[in-house]
Amino acid sequence: MNDATPVLPRIAIFYPWGDFTEGRSGSSIRTGSMAEFLAPHAAGIRVLDTGNHARIQHGPCIVEGISPRSRLRKIAGAFYFGLFSLVLRHSRRETNPLWWHIAPRFDQPLRRRIEAYVEWADIVLLEYPFWMDLVAPACRRYNKPLVVTIHDILSAQAARGDCLHAMTEHVELAAIGKADHVIAMSKSDQTFLVEKGINALLSPVPAPQPRASMPPKTALSERLQRQYGISLPASICLFVGSNHLPNIEAVAVLEKIAASLDDARITFIVAGKCAEKGTGRGLQALGQVDEFVLQALHELADIIVIPLTSGTGTSIKTVEAMAAGKTVLGTSVAFRNLDVRSGHDCIVEDNLAAYPDIIKSLLDDPERRMALGHAARETMSRNTPARVFQPYLDIIGANGKTPA
Repeated sequence: MNDATPVLPRIAIFYPWGDFTEGRSGSSIRTGSMAEFLAPHAAGIRVLDTGNHARIQHGPCIVEGISPRSRLRKIAGAFYFGLFSLVLRHSRRETNPLWWHIAPRFDQPLRRRIEAYVEWADIVLLEYPFWMDLVAPACRRYNKPLVVTIHDILSAQAARGDCLHAMTEHVELAAIGKADHVIAMSKSDQTFLVEKGINALLSPVPAPQPRASMPPKTALSERLQRQYGISLPASICLFVGSNHLPNIEAVAVLEKIAASLDDARITFIVAGKCAEKGTGRGLQALGQVDEFVLQALHELADIIVIPLTSGTGTSIKTVEAMAAGKTVLGTSVAFRNLDVRSGHDCIVEDNLAAYPDIIKSLLDDPERRMALGHAARETMSRNTPARVFQPYLDIIGANGKTPA
């Protein structure tokens, strides 16, 4: 007699960066949240990333790193970047998205590891489409369903209106089209894919879970001063960013804003790899900080300032700041793909020259900051993990197994 109870699937997750266990970049936070949500619905989850680490247990996942060190890959990369930079005069930033799709083809160790993961799994989740040329054939051989998550359309970073952009978009769309299921993280990306003939489900960025209760602000300030030498002023404007070009450019903007304000009572604090540790005129960069310091800085900050002038996908730093109930001032790029209302749950301003006056006005009006923060938290609370990650559960259910 057959038992109709579904068998929980084994899930393999392929993540093409090396920071899955760090959980600090937007992509690692989102992928980690997805894995944590799916864990009760899986018999096991294994993650393959490009970190330089051995197999480890990280939360509900077994994570293994495979650093891309193939000699053939390095030779191909030297030729590729030489061609585009010297002959075609394109920057590395513009050429990276195409290379990320091409490079895995020269990496036999990665190919073998992917093959083993696919053979083990019942369903495969691919973050970004870069490894598609290795993952899709393996999934076909072993008859395993393949889901690709589109964090953003990276061909948009290639120079528009020339052959590089056309090549990158063609390769990216061809890769995405090989998946059985496609999930986009933003409405604009979903619309773009549908217009290109690719059916995509929507799974936006989830609001972070409520942080553990923090000590009073005075105690936090004293602890930061004692343990990290961080001397906090009366008013704090915070920016958090990884070592990603749009974040680095935003720090340069913040330096100009801080210099323009030139107010000893206000300090701009930058946390993350987007800036080297050091102190400038009105700006203090802390470098990468631990989770306690990051939470403490969010708690202590009066305003989160996000003057991004470029970027794709959804800014998770913006989602986190709003979910924390903070007043967030940023450009339309900072709030891209988010359903917000400027003046109600945030301040959207693309004129960077206006930032000093806006910041002074907000700091002089604590009641307005409180109202903006409360509305920001309410807006983000709609995107619960259960709502956001339901498309994955639907796919897993549709591909579920029952024992014979």
